[in-house]
Amino acid sequence: RLVQLFDTNRQRNLQISALTRLKDLQGEEGAWSWYKGMYPSRDITTYIATLLVRLPQLTGTPLEGDALQMKQQAFGYLHKEALEEYKRMRRTEQEGRPIKTLSCLALDYMYLLALDGGEVLEAYKDVHAYFLKRVPDMLTGSSMQSKAQCLVILLANGRKAEAVDFEVSLKEHLVQDGKMGTHFAFNDGYYSWGMMPVPTHVAAMEALNRFGGNETLIEDMKRWLLKQKQTVAWNT
Repeated sequence: RLVQLFDTNRQRNLQISALTRLKDLQGEEGAWSWYKGMYPSRDITTYIATLLVRLPQLTGTPLEGDALQMKQQAFGYLHKEALEEYKRMRRTEQEGRPIKTLSCLALDYMYLLALDGGEVLEAYKDVHAYFLKRVPDMLTGSSMQSKAQCLVILLANGRKAEAVDFEVSLKEHLVQDGKMGTHFAFNDGYYSWGMMPVPTHVAAMEALNRFGGNETLIEDMKRWLLKQKQTVAWNT
């Protein structure tokens, strides 16, 4: 297994195979669906685009070729979907119904842009500004993962003063255990995707790390992750 891991030719072939399959599953509009032939899914497209954004951050190698093209096409689709949602929200406001929060898809879109760190296109700056204005309002009533996303979004947009409240809120919900390490003692939506314990824990670690000054806390949060690996079989 160790020899296979360091077999560069094998790794390269696996990457080519995976990218070829992923490209084949991407629709003409730049979106992916749950299964080939189904309607485009904004949710699935956001998920895959986020993986493509994280990939060069993990490897230190910029995306190129098919991977870069897929990411660009996916962003094109997501920008248009966000624009349509923005128009719907503005119409709702014009009808006298105020909007004070963001949908999960809108928040995921802003989080994706924050992770990518690229320049917001002129055609979508109004959308970005409108969504960003509502991020601070998500301090109350949001899941831990959403709060972690909001913290990253605000930091990426130079709004650290508003990000402080989210950093404080995340830390208030953490408990310290000498044996298990620092972790969230509860999850208010355990069976929902956005509140699965490990992804939520890691999202909070990333957000606190980006905020800065939480090195000791993050080290103790790593201990909880190691305990999960020790006691639970991760089959995927």
